[in-house]
Amino acid sequence: MEKYYFAYGSNMNLDQMEERCPDSEFVCVGYIKNYKFVYDGYSITREGAVGNILKDKEGIVWGAIFKISERDEEELNRCEGYPTTYSKNI
Repeated sequence: MEKYYFAYGSNMNLDQMEERCPDSEFVCVGYIKNYKFVYDGYSITREGAVGNILKDKEGIVWGAIFKISERDEEELNRCEGYPTTYSKNI
């Protein structure tokens, strides 16, 4: 079953998405209201900051909408450390 995925930060990188999620298809640019983008974590693998989104009643986060398969979602979960390092709230 396919679903839509809102990508932000490094997951907007088309090459990275193609490598991680070969079934994914870019749909459009999109945004979510009432959130802001922040760097509030650290990646040992990348040796750098990790992006996140946090609630902010006046914020907007721009990103990319992808159609993904179940296999793609499983790989994203693995790469992003779900459910240890993030949750799916939106």
